[in-house]
Amino acid sequence: MITQLEVHRPLPLTSLDSAELGVQIESVLTGQLPGFVLSAAMTNAFEQSIKHARNIGLEGGVNTSSMTFDYDETASGLLTARAAGLTPGPEDWGRYGITSLHADGEEGDEMLSVSRATLGAYTINILQRGINRQSDMPIELWDTLQIENTRLLLDGVVDMKNLLPNMTSLDVQAGDTVIFNPSNPHMGVTTQAPRIAETTFFYRTSQST
Repeated sequence: MITQLEVHRPLPLTSLDSAELGVQIESVLTGQLPGFVLSAAMTNAFEQSIKHARNIGLEGGVNTSSMTFDYDETASGLLTARAAGLTPGPEDWGRYGITSLHADGEEGDEMLSVSRATLGAYTINILQRGINRQSDMPIELWDTLQIENTRLLLDGVVDMKNLLPNMTSLDVQAGDTVIFNPSNPHMGVTTQAPRIAETTFFYRTSQST
């Protein structure tokens, strides 16, 4: 069933002590919270978040799985293309500054993406799998989510068999740190280019404590 999206857009957090940050991160890992943004006013938020992830025994991190996302265009070009009668496909998202909708883990995986925007601005859209997709592996989910890209971005709707209609949008400005669980379907949408962000990935293995 095709359903209108409901978008929740929480404000960035401007002040958290170490214990409060830990509670927020644990809530993301356990699925109670889709994600959150730490304001640039918290100047050491990126480093503190990474330190906490390591302290609770998560694997991964800066040295083993960091990457830089770099986009030179904004998603506004998508609407221009639509107005010109074009229908962008999966191969087009990168040139519109969009990270295609995908998931990096299975349903319920305890994963953590900690990213710091160094230039530009973007939004991380986070969704949940629909009832027909909860057992899909990430590679199996890929084609399904490609179909949902256009619905979500251009029409503001999703097929509830594939995705639940509640989307959390985390707005990230230069200097902000964004934290979410990348095992959930998600995409990055550039709102100010060039967009550059440093991203780390952490995960809990069966041996982690």
